[in-house]
Amino acid sequence: MSVDELLKHVPPEVVYHRDPVAEEDNALGPLEEAFKHLVVPEFEEDPVWERALCGSSETEEDAEDESEIEWACEVDDTFEFPTGQDGEHIRAILEKNGRALELLDEAVRRGTFQLPTSSGRDTWWKLVDIQAARSAGRVRKLKAKALAVEGKFAEAADELAAILGIGRMLCGGDCCVVHYLVGQALSSMASATIPAFATIEDVPEEVLRSLLSAVQRILDVPDGLAQTVRFDFCCCDLDYVDQLPDGGSEEDLVEAFLAEYSFDDELLDKLGHADIDEGEYDTKWKEAAAQRRQRFLFLLGDHPRPFDKIATTRLLGEECADTIRRLGMPDRPRLLDFSAYWFRLRRWFRRRRARQANAWPFAVTHALEAFGNTDEEIRERVAEMEEHFGKAVAEYMMPPTEEQLVAAREQLRQIDNPLGLLFAEKLSTGGDMYAESRAMNRQRLERARNVLQERLGFRCGKEL
Repeated sequence: MSVDELLKHVPPEVVYHRDPVAEEDNALGPLEEAFKHLVVPEFEEDPVWERALCGSSETEEDAEDESEIEWACEVDDTFEFPTGQDGEHIRAILEKNGRALELLDEAVRRGTFQLPTSSGRDTWWKLVDIQAARSAGRVRKLKAKALAVEGKFAEAADELAAILGIGRMLCGGDCCVVHYLVGQALSSMASATIPAFATIEDVPEEVLRSLLSAVQRILDVPDGLAQTVRFDFCCCDLDYVDQLPDGGSEEDLVEAFLAEYSFDDELLDKLGHADIDEGEYDTKWKEAAAQRRQRFLFLLGDHPRPFDKIATTRLLGEECADTIRRLGMPDRPRLLDFSAYWFRLRRWFRRRRARQANAWPFAVTHALEAFGNTDEEIRERVAEMEEHFGKAVAEYMMPPTEEQLVAAREQLRQIDNPLGLLFAEKLSTGGDMYAESRAMNRQRLERARNVLQERLGFRCGKEL
């Protein structure tokens, strides 16, 4: 079977279509080249760089973890630039990024960003380095501050507008959802900084007007989030499903499923949050993979139909259609917007009927090996972390006993397509998180626009 065959079993509104752009008009090439030329130090290696980016919003001493420092750098709302030796150090870094910024300008000039649809899901993440995209935005933000200190306000505004331009391209819809979210982060980075720039007394009115036009263009561009959901579904999710055998032995099915389910990503994520030496990963992974394979084979033993490719495709198609419908509604429904609440209620009931994946023991379908080499060690570690997780969650995370495995096996036998249900549970999102991110970004853009309008109104002596 192929992805094209699977597409015959999904709602038409989830099928991805686009008008391809010529290679010379696609921003993908210049973006890839620009990211290769970026020279950006790590925070822990260069505290001057970190302070310059985060301003007074957050310092390493104040932040509880690295993610807080990263977030502070995205939403820093000051327009300060280091002085003395620190300022010279930052300017030297900006000089090293001259070629990268030239290529970014070319990408913005092209204006359209499209990922290829036939490159294979394992290469999409490599085509555009997501972290590099954020770093590029940070370089431009610091360059804008450096230019403003020198009184070059028009050039500084152009740098902020360029950040908005890169964000707009990544939000265009012809790429993965993760690219869209990074585009939102870049847009927020610029819009959080613009109000501080607008309050500088010496910024000429024509510069403020130019920046206001750039912000308004972003607000006026049709949102591409639903299109990125289609891209992910048709070019990634269905490719995952197509890799799974529809038939054959239970051993072959389990091997293929465990290879596609990406337990290693979950384990690495938990290693990052459980304060466990990552050097133990390889040993733990091999032992855990063997145990997980045995448990999956036991739970699916003698099941009449453990996996149905078409049924799984239809379920994923319905979930994707739900997400697209949700994204077509207000990001934050008004109190009396009954259509949004009715949609959520119907979706909840359908999911409750269709998704019986809770019959799968949590510790079998999630990588808890980071907490220990044996079930006993995992139980001890989870019990120690009960204060952090809460008692109910800790009990849910406990490895299953033999009796619980037998009971789960009997329950799974009563469920059609249990592997497909589990797969759909992992891939489904629902759209609420995306809608919330979109709403927050729009709020920041509107605030930047309002500050610029107020500043211009004050200068012109007019009421807005």
